Amino acid sequence: MQLRWAAALLLAALLQAGCEGSLAEYPTDDAGVAADRGKAGTDVGGSKKKDLGAKPDKKAQAPDTGGGKTYPGKPGEFVKQAAGRTYRLFVPSGYTPAKAIPLVIGFHGAGDSGGNFYSICKYTGWTSAAGPANFILLVPDTKSPYKDFAIWTGNPNNDGPAMKKEMAEILSIVTATAKTYRVDLKRVHAFGFSDGGLFVGVTGMANAARFASLSVMGYGWGSSYPLYTPSRKIPAQFVCGTGDSFAAYAQKSYTYLQGKGHPTRFLSASGVGHKFSGLMSSHAPSKLFSWMSGYKAP
Repeated sequence: MQLRWAAALLLAALLQAGCEGSLAEYPTDDAGVAADRGKAGTDVGGSKKKDLGAKPDKKAQAPDTGGGKTYPGKPGEFVKQAAGRTYRLFVPSGYTPAKAIPLVIGFHGAGDSGGNFYSICKYTGWTSAAGPANFILLVPDTKSPYKDFAIWTGNPNNDGPAMKKEMAEILSIVTATAKTYRVDLKRVHAFGFSDGGLFVGVTGMANAARFASLSVMGYGWGSSYPLYTPSRKIPAQFVCGTGDSFAAYAQKSYTYLQGKGHPTRFLSASGVGHKFSGLMSSHAPSKLFSWMSGYKAP
């Protein structure tokens, strides 16, 4: 059935305060994150860092034990830009180039921004989980005129090509990051909330060879593949509140993918509505990443 009903649902979602576009209950400047005021090449506290494209200090380079490469990247929180897109990068303090580590990309919902969503991810425990689990967190902004990864013309049924193009640009950021940090490119995971979850479903399925796993939170598209049939049985987990209007659709998507042979799981959050923070309170990021870490891309 594809996404025939999605436009109406997404329009309703855009009108819901629960999409966490404004998120008045949280500060947009959480723990020093300068929301959308940061400049490329600076950390979120304002101290200057070298940009990813800057010539590294040879003394700062650490050797890669698996092929003689050097990776100049340092741990920390960074606000970067690439091809007109701002994105946030969190590298845990324990990172060293001695071992390749996973990378997790988080996609915000309708009307939100990467800066605000990064603040919420940090507030709800994603950066805390990245330390002991040793993964890099990347949170990009969308270029959509609707501030919505899944909507470019007003109808996501027509926007598959635009979504694929945006994901291609974000994957190029992953490739660039892997030149600065030792990233395990077979362990790149994606999660998205609300329309960010739809974006993960559409473009994750279209790029199944590039992702180790997909996580859809606060969303579901029903009993089908969302626009594109994946090239492999990519693992997918769904996290949805019992009070969310998308709960039934998320359950149907989970059941459909399970029936198609995908490694799947469904996590329900009792009494939670369309709130990313509520989902993370019920299912901690460390628990969600633990499931992700069991999979890798071909």
